[in-house]
Amino acid sequence: MGIAASGEEAIDHAQRLQPDLVLMDVRLRGPMDGIEAAQQIWAQFEIPVIFMSGYTSIETLEHIWRTVPAGYLSKPFFEDQLRLALERVLETRQRRLNPPERHHP
Repeated sequence: MGIAASGEEAIDHAQRLQPDLVLMDVRLRGPMDGIEAAQQIWAQFEIPVIFMSGYTSIETLEHIWRTVPAGYLSKPFFEDQLRLALERVLETRQRRLNPPERHHP
């Protein structure tokens, strides 16, 4: 739906386009990184975020996981890994939107 170079631009895109999912790089141009942008996107719009990053330091990963992302892919990744991550997000979202009916005896 769109590509954003900065965190502010990513938030703007999320607000205008209301995507079902955001793929977010940790490193973005400007003062706001992808982690902070993802936190704001989730807080404001409840849009799940899958992070993609070549930066796999413990500190970076801890910072990412504190945001409770929908997923994480370490660059480079394979198409199958992306497909699996997308399927997981869609399944989780579907369960959240359509919980199973409970039958009472």
